[in-house]
Amino acid sequence: MRAAVSFLKAALALAIAFMILMLLILIAVAFLALLVTAQWVCPFAQCSGEATDLWAFAAFSSIVGIPTILLLFLMIYYGRRR
Repeated sequence: MRAAVSFLKAALALAIAFMILMLLILIAVAFLALLVTAQWVCPFAQCSGEATDLWAFAAFSSIVGIPTILLLFLMIYYGRRR
């Protein structure tokens, strides 16, 4: 019985870690897609008018996007060192 409980705990931990990793990847991809779209719609140096809202949204989402990308890089780097 202990082995089954231990196995279920390990499987749950692995599933949660995988879900967190997928969430981080999703946030990073969404942030990078937002930056690419903003640059494509209105290049930063020439942007004016309503299109600047896209750059404002990218700036506000950078609070989450940039640390997420850094965290993913650290996870990949230290995961490969093992």
